[in-house]
Amino acid sequence: MRFIDLTAELAHGMVRHPAPHLPPVEMTPVATHAKDKRLVHRVSFGTHVSTHLDAPSHGIEGGASIDQIAIEVFCGTAALIRFEAATKENPIDAPQLEASRDVLERSRRVVLETGWARKQWGSSEYFTQGPFLTREASQYLAGFDLALLGMDFPNVDCDGETRPGIQAPNHGILLGTGLVLLENLLNLEQIEASEFQLIALPLKLIGGDGCPCRAVAQIPD
Repeated sequence: MRFIDLTAELAHGMVRHPAPHLPPVEMTPVATHAKDKRLVHRVSFGTHVSTHLDAPSHGIEGGASIDQIAIEVFCGTAALIRFEAATKENPIDAPQLEASRDVLERSRRVVLETGWARKQWGSSEYFTQGPFLTREASQYLAGFDLALLGMDFPNVDCDGETRPGIQAPNHGILLGTGLVLLENLLNLEQIEASEFQLIALPLKLIGGDGCPCRAVAQIPD
């Protein structure tokens, strides 16, 4: 058995989405070996940074928080569906998903791979110029019994619909079903099979609308 790390770094000053409601990552020493004979840091970051999970409460008032999600949702068999042609100008649409209807019908966890993170992670363009889901695609996916939807891009909504004061519509559609979103996955190209064992455990953050996680793929030898 081997493991593939699907997780982006969580680092002081790291690149992040430019939305004003998403704070920066800050890591500041509060004790040092020179002074205190130990090293301790204060860490500050938003709940939607790096590789992370969106709980229903992120998009739905009164929705389940991350600590209320059954732990089984975050671990288990995931289907990998590839959309290498997806771009900002050619987002993932319902007819493309229809080709994988049988996979969607039998799966509780589905991961979408576009290659965007492989090409652009670490750049500011990653957050604003990548693929997303059309409204029809989100509505189509909402018709299946999915518990988790993962992706190697930052957002199921287009950049123009990710701003304060309005509900991000595709987030509302998908999180409204009770599923969780798993965003900013890396290294999916290292998974050769169409299914794998996913582990993506968040902190048990009480009332959390989301949380960074350590996502890994477990692959048989």
